Amino acid sequence: MKATKAFTLIELLVVIAIIAILAAILFPVFAQAKVSAKAISDLSNLKQIGTSLVMYTNDYDDMYTYATPENWSGAPSWGSTSLGWTYNLQPYSKSLPLFRSPMDGANTVASPSWEGVAVSYGINSFTADTNAAAVNFVGMTTATWGGRCMKGTYTNTPDCTLRGIAAPFAQINAQDGGELNVGALTTTQVTYPGDTIALATKFDSDALKWGGPGNTPGAGNATNYQCGGYFDGVNATDGNQPNGGDYECGGAQIPNGLIPTTVLAPLGPTGAVGQVKQWSSNFSFVDSHAKFMNIGATDPNPDTNPGLNKWDGLRP
Repeated sequence: MKATKAFTLIELLVVIAIIAILAAILFPVFAQAKVSAKAISDLSNLKQIGTSLVMYTNDYDDMYTYATPENWSGAPSWGSTSLGWTYNLQPYSKSLPLFRSPMDGANTVASPSWEGVAVSYGINSFTADTNAAAVNFVGMTTATWGGRCMKGTYTNTPDCTLRGIAAPFAQINAQDGGELNVGALTTTQVTYPGDTIALATKFDSDALKWGGPGNTPGAGNATNYQCGGYFDGVNATDGNQPNGGDYECGGAQIPNGLIPTTVLAPLGPTGAVGQVKQWSSNFSFVDSHAKFMNIGATDPNPDTNPGLNKWDGLRP
């Protein structure tokens, strides 16, 4: 009877080596595929939320939702324009998980009893000093007007102009003698709907890391469902921001393509936008289309070419 030939030790070691090599080649590919799948899911979330925003404006006289509740002392009825953007859009999206990106970190909120689930996205709430807005930023660097319009004292005369689509803080001119001129823009006011950002990825896990100047670890606030996240001002070209970084409801800076890559977020070139891939992220535009693009390219030169700022809904 012919004997069955067995593997030799050398052959066995060769097979094991081949399997190890294949594993080393394929496992990174699997990991990259998983990350890509999450990035696509993140983009899909933004697309659906952007569609919900368009549906909302159709029902509310073409006016965009506020970013944060107009009156902190007591919210009006469900669906009122005085509520924050997450509350107003949820009835159209029909989904709470939609506001959470699969790429985000720990689902953490400071007071879950009233803040609700953490939110992985922010709405465009870009503001500017009224004097800067009056001349459409021409000849004015971000360092000149501080990058953010958030005055230390309230006056009866609004001294901030909304250039994004939704008010970044509650105190508008109809509330507490506030500083902002309006609570939200209308669809007809936006000059370039196909090239103006409505929403962007903004990881809650990033917001928790960000602080004021110096980016003190753990100083940021959770971006939460009660009022959502927003983007309210472009950081100064020198990387400094006298009004702080991330605070109340996860508000923080929009990108500034002139900032060196050595400056940390949210004051760096990517601002407070969460990076889906290095230097790039997902964005939903006013006309509801969504796309993946370089973050710095959304505002490449705010000092000398503000007309390229895709966050400015009123740019000429």
